[in-house]
Amino acid sequence: MTTAWYCCEDCTDCPYRGQYCQAKDPDQPKELKLRKTFWEKRAGSQKNIETERRVHLRLCRSIQVEGAFGLLKNDFGFRRFLTRGKQNVRTELFFLALAFNLKKLYMKREKGRLRTQLSVVMIA
Repeated sequence: MTTAWYCCEDCTDCPYRGQYCQAKDPDQPKELKLRKTFWEKRAGSQKNIETERRVHLRLCRSIQVEGAFGLLKNDFGFRRFLTRGKQNVRTELFFLALAFNLKKLYMKREKGRLRTQLSVVMIA
């Protein structure tokens, strides 16, 4: 695996230094490390993303996720986590997801749609 290094010689009078360089030492020039395999993997990923099936899956996923977050914010009144710490936030998110799924199941049962599929079931 090859790596390309790009480095400027002097950034002291550059007007863009504060915008692009995060180094704390003003005498240290900006460095950029780029792996050659990155572009190959990116091209392969782009090819996979642009297939018709993947475009459809991304479209459906974006709609579903937006609806779920909209419901959590509007119906449940969820704006921020009430706890701190990774484990506590994970537990709170678990209860939030559980409440979301129980409400979804309840609404399906009330409308008689327990054994129906809204989209085509695809088997891999």
